[in-house]
Amino acid sequence: GHRFGRQFSFFGQLAQLADRHAKAVCNRHREPRRVFHDGIEFLATQSAGAEALAELQKRGRSPRFIKGKFTMLRIIVGYGVAIRWPGAKVVKDLLGELKTQTPRPRTASPTSSQIMAIIASADASGDHAFALGILIQWRLALRAMDVRGDWFALARGEERSGICRRKFRWGKGMTWDMIDRDLTTLTKTPSKTDRSAPDAIQWDLTLVPDVRARLEKISNRVGPVIVDAKGMPYNRTAWSKLWRKHRIATGLPETLWMMDVRA
Repeated sequence: GHRFGRQFSFFGQLAQLADRHAKAVCNRHREPRRVFHDGIEFLATQSAGAEALAELQKRGRSPRFIKGKFTMLRIIVGYGVAIRWPGAKVVKDLLGELKTQTPRPRTASPTSSQIMAIIASADASGDHAFALGILIQWRLALRAMDVRGDWFALARGEERSGICRRKFRWGKGMTWDMIDRDLTTLTKTPSKTDRSAPDAIQWDLTLVPDVRARLEKISNRVGPVIVDAKGMPYNRTAWSKLWRKHRIATGLPETLWMMDVRA
């Protein structure tokens, strides 16, 4: 069992509730229970919170990892405050007193040859959709979310429409109706600004002939552009695993992250 059983139960129960109402917690579903998988176990005291932070630092976790986990934890507790979850306000105040180190801005930027090596490895392994997705990210400077999309939790009682799998609906990725019939333009609203700046942006695909050439080879032009061998859109985890697989296969450094592709 967990050393902090009672308090972990507090976070565990709240995370499960937040998980079921993910749309009310954050803009995209991140499975909040993952926050606890790396041993973040808080007691509702300042000293215990500091101990949990020190424990992660002792394990050699990076400032970026720690910052991310604490950020999601604060989001969950903030949700608890909003729904008047017993004890959530006290925990929120305690978390507010904890200071985590801000990670340094990323300075890594992949070279064209590195990206082409990843794409060549993917093609050689038959991961052609992944190769196309990475190429689009690179050529059009798009986030992975805007290319492959992601799976979002359905709210309780929400109608199942669109592309659904179990309790999730796919969205935010590239679909064929965003590309004109002649494959000359892509019109899409970037996911990061779909609320603050909802106007669509248009990309000229004639400027990226290698992307067009790959698109032309796809005969089924309905629904998501990037799909796996079963015809379903990828999720974040599968996409990241493919990136790691081909990064290792090409001998590229661990410091080269998939998020750097659009840098």
